[in-house]
This record gives sequence, structure tokens and C-alpha cells, in this order.
Amino acid sequence: MSTTPTTLRLPRTSRAIPTRTRTATRRVPIVLPLVLALLLAAGAVVGAQATGFWSTSGRQVSATGTSTTEEKDTSTAPTAIEDVKGWMTLDQVVRGGFPGVTEASLRARFEIPADVPLSTALKDLAESVPGFEVTALREWLADPTA
Repeated sequence: MSTTPTTLRLPRTSRAIPTRTRTATRRVPIVLPLVLALLLAAGAVVGAQATGFWSTSGRQVSATGTSTTEEKDTSTAPTAIEDVKGWMTLDQVVRGGFPGVTEASLRARFEIPADVPLSTALKDLAESVPGFEVTALREWLADPTA
């Protein structure tokens, strides 16, 4: 006698009703993934800036956190007017060898007080001395008699 496997079948007139599970499905608002992506991106930028891996100051920072001075060598003076940058000091500009530029003429032209040391960066002068700008300094270095 052969036995056939028994299969369960519902009568044609009834329908299967799914059972409820213990975990409920919740809808995720459409805005939530967008907000999470923006927060993740902003967190990456803030974290990189805090650790020194992202800098917009123009300085190059090594993995140990120390600044490298490849392009900001404070011992060398600019050789061309285009080389004068905001991070340079007054002393570097005076030592640059521009014709007719002395410390006295520089202080007189831009009304830089005598108590401001020559080690002051040009960008700091732009903040503290009214009317001083690096672009105006470059124009004056091109023609110091003007």
C-alpha cells in the first residue's frame, strides 16, 4: 500500500489571514534619511577640522599636528610683488629688496604706529590699522613714489 503525502488545503470559499508578528513595521519619514546624510557629512567636516586634517588657512599640517613651513618660511623675503602674502611679516617686506622701500617709508605711507613690531603679520595689520590692505601694499610696492 502506497501512502501519498498529505497536504493541507483550504476550502475554496475561505481566505488565509496573515498572523500578526510581535515586531511592528513603522514608516520612515522621507526627510529622515536626508537629515541623517547631512548630519553625517557635517560631522565628517567638523571632525576633520578638529583633528587638523582639513584646514582652510593655507597652512599645511602634518599627521603629528605640527605646521610645516614649506611655503611660509619666515626667514626668506619675497622676491616679487606677487609673492607678498598676508601671512608675511613687515620685516620680510622691508627685507624684500623692493626699490625705495624702507621701514620708515612703509610706516609713513600706511600710518603704522611705531609700537607695532616688525614681526607683525600683514593680515594682522589689516585688522588693526585702518586703511591697510595687502592689495594696497602690493600696489605701493610696484611704485613707492606714488
